[in-house]
Amino acid sequence: MILSKFNIDIRNNKGRQCMADCQKMHRSIMRMFHCSRQEGNVLYRFHSSQKAVYILSEREPDLLDIPEGMIFCSKKDMGAWEAKIEEGQCFRFDLLAAPMKKVAEEGVKHSRRRFLRTLQERLDWLARKAEQSGFSLIQVQENTDVSIYGAHAEDAGGKFYSHAVSYQGILKVQDREKFYMAWKKGIGAGKAYGQGMLLLVTAD
Repeated sequence: MILSKFNIDIRNNKGRQCMADCQKMHRSIMRMFHCSRQEGNVLYRFHSSQKAVYILSEREPDLLDIPEGMIFCSKKDMGAWEAKIEEGQCFRFDLLAAPMKKVAEEGVKHSRRRFLRTLQERLDWLARKAEQSGFSLIQVQENTDVSIYGAHAEDAGGKFYSHAVSYQGILKVQDREKFYMAWKKGIGAGKAYGQGMLLLVTAD
């Protein structure tokens, strides 16, 4: 896997548009991979305070096709780090995710996803995801409620809004393979729009 970092040029109109519209951010990022998000196994996280985008991908981004408004900072092959993951290891983590549940509605064929309203529901959701993903939560805090805005073409649904929350804390690896796949594939919904990527730092 490759971890890349790009800064957003806030003086550039295209850069400001990407920060304001998750659909434009998605399209700009995927332009550098010349494939679908699933084919490139692309996850990203926009940090508004840093005005930076972190991108995790199986393929290397095409640095000859960086979209206007983005500035390349760094790129790192994570292979050596991946090989050192082991059970019992602890990491500080930062995760933007959308805690949801499926709710059936009368007269509607398919269940719809609903954002979990209470803090306890959202923490319970994260604990379940952690267990499924091969890690346990040593410490966790929900810090920020994030509103996400985007705009498809009118014939594809038009404008849309969603919510996500930011979690920080410490996790412990319980199952190496499950944990690796969660790091590689992401957690929860909204992966095309900057959610689900586990940012990790080894805990001292």
